[in-house]
Amino acid sequence: MMISNVTSVNSTLDYQIELTNNTFPGQIIARVVQVSESDVTTATKENPDLSKGSSIMGSGGPDLFGYEWIDSNDPEGPDYVWNDISTTGTLVTNWVPTSSYPATDEGKAGPFNLGFTFKYYGIEYSNVWFCSNGFVSFVDITDAGMSNEPIPTSNIPNNLIAGIWDDLDGQTTGQVFYKQESNKFIVQFNNWPGYYSGTGPFTWQFVIHKNGKIILYYKTITGTSNSATIGIENHAGNDGLQVAYNATYLQNNLALQFSAEPEWLLAEICRALSTMETRLQFC
Repeated sequence: MMISNVTSVNSTLDYQIELTNNTFPGQIIARVVQVSESDVTTATKENPDLSKGSSIMGSGGPDLFGYEWIDSNDPEGPDYVWNDISTTGTLVTNWVPTSSYPATDEGKAGPFNLGFTFKYYGIEYSNVWFCSNGFVSFVDITDAGMSNEPIPTSNIPNNLIAGIWDDLDGQTTGQVFYKQESNKFIVQFNNWPGYYSGTGPFTWQFVIHKNGKIILYYKTITGTSNSATIGIENHAGNDGLQVAYNATYLQNNLALQFSAEPEWLLAEICRALSTMETRLQFC
């Protein structure tokens, strides 16, 4: 079953599907598929790409690897809990430009040690880099991605978590903080504006959990936010999970989770290990 928005201008398509035949399976998976792309390689700050985008509210996936996403708009999604690290974390000051623009406009910072090994698309990483344009990557950033693209794409940057991947500019009020904890690594973009007037500023967090789970917390979304990419992508750029692309999706007090294993499976594994431990103690 395919639903398409065939208008030639930017617009939204809101719809609701109800499957009433009880012979359908209990789990229904919805995907947003980008059926066409414009040539984003010619986009510049003066002439940005204005191609239409897509988003879906609630949950989606899996991608080829098995990652799925779910947000706090879904009854089974993660809770929104804001843990401000602007006073407890470390302020990022080692920004390096990736072009002729200032470093907090088009630049990167890193590497930062996670404090643990994190498995992402089946590969283990121990460091992360931050980009001024709203994403983090598990490899060195050689292109700050001034023009966001649909996910996945083989064009660099790859191997990323796109929180608000857009042409952002932190020169005026933007700050980034990070905090390493025993089982998670937190990155907070604080009051980070967009390059274009009326975009942002935004405040949000990436929380990378040692167990492989990724949760993004969006605290403050102001101004225009429908020119960004939100999602994850693997190292080769041939697999990824797009939540939104140039579409109205972000909102205040939103939590967005990515994981490759459903919560019930993790719970069953923990329960089985606990039972095994009890039996061994009894023997």
